[in-house]
Amino acid sequence: MSSARKFFPVALFIVSAAIASTSACRKASQPSARTKARPSNVLIITLDTTRADHLGCYGRVEAQTPNLDRLAAEGVRFANAHSPVPLTLPAHASIFTGVYPLFHNVRNNGSYSLPPNAETLAEILQKRGYATAAFVSSFVLDSRFGLGQGFDVYNDDMNDGGRIKTLASEIPAAGVFDRFAAWFAARPSKPFLAWVHFFDPHLPYAPPEPFKSDRSLSPYDGEIAYVDLHIGRILDLLASSRGTLDRTLIIAAGDHGEGFGEHGETGHGVFCYNETVSVPLIVRGPGKFPPNRVSRVPVSLVDIVPTVLDFLKLPLPSHVQGLPLQRQLKKAPRDGRPLFVESVFLNEGVGSAIVTGVIHQGFKFIRLPRPELYNLDADPKEKVNIVSSPGTTTRRFLKELESFEKSAAVKEASAKRRMSAEERARLESLGYISAQPPQPASEAVFSDPKDIIRAWTLYQEGEHLLGEGETAAAEAKFMAAARENRRIINAYSNLAEIYYRRNDIPSLERILAEGISANTQNGTLRLRRLYYHFRLGRTDSVLKELDEAEPLMLLWQKEQFYNLAGTACGRAGRYDRAAGYFKKVLDIEPANSAAAKDLGYALFMEGRTAEALTYQKSAEEGLPLDPRLAAETAATLSRLGDYPAAERYYEKSLRLDPADEVVFQYAEMLAGQKEYGRAIAVLKAFSERPASSPAFRGKARRLIILWQKH
Repeated sequence: MSSARKFFPVALFIVSAAIASTSACRKASQPSARTKARPSNVLIITLDTTRADHLGCYGRVEAQTPNLDRLAAEGVRFANAHSPVPLTLPAHASIFTGVYPLFHNVRNNGSYSLPPNAETLAEILQKRGYATAAFVSSFVLDSRFGLGQGFDVYNDDMNDGGRIKTLASEIPAAGVFDRFAAWFAARPSKPFLAWVHFFDPHLPYAPPEPFKSDRSLSPYDGEIAYVDLHIGRILDLLASSRGTLDRTLIIAAGDHGEGFGEHGETGHGVFCYNETVSVPLIVRGPGKFPPNRVSRVPVSLVDIVPTVLDFLKLPLPSHVQGLPLQRQLKKAPRDGRPLFVESVFLNEGVGSAIVTGVIHQGFKFIRLPRPELYNLDADPKEKVNIVSSPGTTTRRFLKELESFEKSAAVKEASAKRRMSAEERARLESLGYISAQPPQPASEAVFSDPKDIIRAWTLYQEGEHLLGEGETAAAEAKFMAAARENRRIINAYSNLAEIYYRRNDIPSLERILAEGISANTQNGTLRLRRLYYHFRLGRTDSVLKELDEAEPLMLLWQKEQFYNLAGTACGRAGRYDRAAGYFKKVLDIEPANSAAAKDLGYALFMEGRTAEALTYQKSAEEGLPLDPRLAAETAATLSRLGDYPAAERYYEKSLRLDPADEVVFQYAEMLAGQKEYGRAIAVLKAFSERPASSPAFRGKARRLIILWQKH
């Protein structure tokens, strides 16, 4: 797709890798003149859920972040950087496109995908001959959500063995480094754009040793220290590769922060106060980013794309809303332009008003049913709402927000390329675009999230207690949250899980029915009910509800839904329908080896044998030691008449797990080819095992007697 038909480039989050140092004040290394003449590479490291004020270079004395501190000493630290949204996927979409969420239309985790007609930073540099690679560590950034556009390599493997990914799927910093290092060692001999994402500081906080036992660190700070350690390993790797470090523009940035109860929120996503939208942003770039510099001008993550392009002397697309950071170094804090923040998290989850705000000239205005205004210079922790104070006005901030939103409506409408009917149908089937346009609604009918935070906090407290094994206390918290606000869907989900584990099926049915009744257009609880009914053997109930539930599934739920639906149809002998569902799983996640295996079996049972073999061979790449898959592949090969290959797969299956039914299948295939002696030898070999059951021995004996007659 040509860049002229795209509407925004994906910004690159670059984190500079540095050898561990103990102080941000250490003398910075000076790039050579030759280095300044040809900077070529770009490295983006994104620090998920990382508050700026928890890094040593941002003033936290007890922090153990020597590598990020060194990066700040060798480059520019932006002390007043903001995320446009306190959520991982939308923030990264802004990082890689240079535009705000209202323009790229990725507003929340899990239910949005970056549109295919978006032009990302990776695409821009790929067209310029760059090798592009990304290494993400959370399912929230899985390629199905659109950020893989333009990356030659997009490593989103969650070490799940090719099975269903969920929002809980992630890998630790060490695994991310290993993948980056393997790519770096074999990378093409041309400039590169690499993005490395670390998810570790996200809840739950569980740092590994030695940080776990370090009493000077909180668990959250221990997670950050663990990430910093691996940033140091990346920097070491670059430094050891013939000067690559000093030929690389490095940007390290947080995607959003984390609340610790400052405004009633633990975690992030609900509000847009500084604890969740103030982020670290550090840039090390030979020539244009002087060492040991601190800039206090307000900047945003949307500035990353233009920073990279300007640094590489490439033109900036007209739609980019950010500004090159290097051009803002001499600006005073009050000289900055308006920066915008938003969150639809509770709006979409619970039905509260959307949080929107603007940061400008030392103030932050938040538009809500009960609006807020803070003087950030005098009150950086946003404790005193001065919206009603004498002499203050919100008119200019409202005007800035309204102008911003009007321009978004115009640009977004004109930026999208025309799609064919086939393309649109395909994207709708995958959930990338809505089959029905969203209907506008007046925010006046929504509650202020400040009125909902108590119920949300009760739910979060229940989550913590459940994680600690305090099931009864957690149950009480979830019940209290659901009573206070019936839209707290996760409270119902967790109560259902508690009752299921307790085998209290009447309570399970009651709580799910109550939650579904209160949230008729949300598919989460319906998916839960399908899951439990399947586990309870109520296959008919599952099949009856599939068609009604499917349109309610969010993008992140679709793979789970289709897999469950396919499995239920297979259990009921509806193999043709099962195959259709498993194909939908593979449309979303082509690397799902378990779905490929199940699809192969369904096709085999439908008599579509050659097609079945294709998927079974595909599944083998991700499940090379699966004995069931080997046996099913053997059966398929046998039906196709390729008996030597079938023998190899039967032998493999029996080496991995000598299951009785597979022994008989293998022996019967041999007997069918009139190789009775070999068939008898197989049965005798397995009959002599101490573990063989009397039933197995009896059946084997009868077959041996029968085949000896031949």
